[in-house]
Amino acid sequence: MTKKTNRLNSRKGSQWRRWDLHIHTPETKLSDSYRSEGDVWNEYIDYLEKSPVRAFGITDYFSADGYFSLLEKYKKRYPETEKVFFPNIEFRLVEAISPENSNPNIHVIFDNDTDVCSEDSINRFLVTLKTSADSETGARISCAELKTEAQYKAASISFEELKEALEKTFGEARPYLIAFPAKNDGIKSTDSKAPRKVLISDKIDKGSHLFFGDSGSRGWFLRTDRYEDGESQPKPVVSRSDAHSFDDLERLEGNVFGFESTWIKADLTFRGLKQICFEPEARVHIGPKPEVETRKSNQATKFLDQLEIDQKQGYDGANGYWFKKVNIQLNPELVVIIGNKGSGKSALVDIIGLLGNSRQENNFSFLINKGDNKKFRQRGYSENFTARLKWQSGSIVSKQLDQNIDESQPETVRYLPQNYFEQLTNEIEIQEFRREIENVVFSHVEETDRMGKATFKDLQEFKTWQSKQETSLLKTKLRELNIEIIELEEQSDPLFRKRLEGELRVREDELNSLQEAKPAEVNKPDEESEEQKELTERIGQLELHREKLASEERKFIDDLTQKKDLLQKLKALLQSVSSLEAYIQRQKSELKILCDELGLDIEKIIASKISIKPVNDQIITVEAEIQKLESDSNLDFAKDGYPEFFKTLPDLKSATRHLVQEISELKDKLGTPQRKYQSYLEKLAVWNLRKNEILGDTDDPKPRTIQYLREKIAYIDRELSEEISQAHERRKKIVKDIFESKKQILTFYSELKHSVEAKLDSVKTDEFAVEIKASF
Repeated sequence: MTKKTNRLNSRKGSQWRRWDLHIHTPETKLSDSYRSEGDVWNEYIDYLEKSPVRAFGITDYFSADGYFSLLEKYKKRYPETEKVFFPNIEFRLVEAISPENSNPNIHVIFDNDTDVCSEDSINRFLVTLKTSADSETGARISCAELKTEAQYKAASISFEELKEALEKTFGEARPYLIAFPAKNDGIKSTDSKAPRKVLISDKIDKGSHLFFGDSGSRGWFLRTDRYEDGESQPKPVVSRSDAHSFDDLERLEGNVFGFESTWIKADLTFRGLKQICFEPEARVHIGPKPEVETRKSNQATKFLDQLEIDQKQGYDGANGYWFKKVNIQLNPELVVIIGNKGSGKSALVDIIGLLGNSRQENNFSFLINKGDNKKFRQRGYSENFTARLKWQSGSIVSKQLDQNIDESQPETVRYLPQNYFEQLTNEIEIQEFRREIENVVFSHVEETDRMGKATFKDLQEFKTWQSKQETSLLKTKLRELNIEIIELEEQSDPLFRKRLEGELRVREDELNSLQEAKPAEVNKPDEESEEQKELTERIGQLELHREKLASEERKFIDDLTQKKDLLQKLKALLQSVSSLEAYIQRQKSELKILCDELGLDIEKIIASKISIKPVNDQIITVEAEIQKLESDSNLDFAKDGYPEFFKTLPDLKSATRHLVQEISELKDKLGTPQRKYQSYLEKLAVWNLRKNEILGDTDDPKPRTIQYLREKIAYIDRELSEEISQAHERRKKIVKDIFESKKQILTFYSELKHSVEAKLDSVKTDEFAVEIKASF
């Protein structure tokens, strides 16, 4: 049972799964409340098999009898189960740390691998560990010698002797974890006014590996300043059911108040469990599904599941085996691929890029297909292999490795190969090479033609500045228009329309996948007490209020977005006007020198009047409006209630947070059926939100939504052609103006050509000649 599960885990790595490390079985030594009209063990085992929990800590007092009994019965009833079980022995300590002086319980969770931790070794440990209970002879008896219920109730152990017995039995192997409660009689209940109890509490904290608590306890145990006498290590907190009856087993669903679900990101092994001691914050989540699991359900078309690469049937391996029955399970939180040079990293990501229609195909390194540099894409190699990429949604893409990407389909994988960055570096080097050539040409220009300038660039700027200014302005207009035309022409390409259709199919597949993930309906409980009815009605009223606040928040965000957009445009206008004013003054200053030489007054030639006050005034007004919308009034909702209208976004957000907290507190008072129903409503609301995000708003759909894509396709079919024609006409006029301006710049190069040619002619021979051309 355990071995099989381990093999499955190792292929995909750590994943989020439900764990419950403290659950009792029928016949547990104390407080056994399991009752059934049939076979109590079979009913118990069936409940565990159907539950969402994958790993259990099977608990008994001062004994592992419940664990070994369960294993034997479980294997018979479900021989192929994928559930995993760990022995958990619960002890009572003689040390008291709470103000009430009650004796806290402590747990030891053992490795379930019998090669590491056998039944015999656990029994030896129980024989070694002495309790406070006395035998008839007056000697202290061991945990293994406890027999009666009275003995189990009276027995206790010391923390130091527990550690000594573990060390003596298991030595350096240490196939166990010590768990201590956070609340009730646990660490967070320590009597801080009793120094001795504080010292004992710190000692237990230091000696424990993890703590049983809730989401509210996590922050404390992740701190590094918990101890009185020095720095502490962050430690994990897990919630548990502590079930002693069939009614208690409802806690496994995660809907019973005070018994939150525990999610652990690890293999279903003891080694995986130990990882939470090293990464207590990243690997443990208490509460509803972790965010990545929710996204995996609601956005299944965005998560890779597995990659398969294999030889085609009939391939004889003449050019190497390369890939054979490769099946790589991909973890939903995969962030890096590690391996030595030549270990296949580039091959792996290139193949994923190919199957995901990456637009960086020209920069592939393993699947490169350029001229004489084909590597694996040469004849006899890539055509003998196929790859399949499976997504979390179940959709599969297959290709031969000699195929190219399909540009008519959406890019489902974004890939930036190393070659892409190398290409950017090469472009920088080309610019440096051009500057070297210019410096060589400048060295041959007559000194009188250099006009006192030190470099080619300086001379070029001096001679062509005016024409370049004019050309630059025209080029800016042309560049902006070209960007517009390129975008329009890309949309007119039949391939672009196919991509939109492909993306539309992808979004429709997302919608279908989401439909399949719709939360299973939970009916509203038929029978409710008056108190439960009032709570349910109150929660319903608050939920409606929360929906109203969410709608208002959307309006506030839209208004704030528009104002910030307006502010940016005003600042851009101010900068443009200021630049224009500075440009005019600079031009006047430069022309003044020439005018003075010619005996002319520049002020009579150029007169200008620019005022930035209206722009500044509006900027001040809009900034004040934004500041008002973003200010926090620090409202006290608990004292004053909710105002009818909100004037700022932070106030509205605060109200929403307070409302959510109020709803949460009310839900905690609900019974299990009502909590299940409210949990269903929450999941349904999230599901509907995701559905609307995919469909898009009818009036103003956001990009990539189904509504947007449909409207975009309709626009291409009806209006695009006319817009392109109009843009082409505007471009023709700008191009003619640029040509006329560039004629003046060409004069500089023509004059330079004549100056250099005289020197080149002096070294010209039949075997060596250099020509310079100045032309468009």
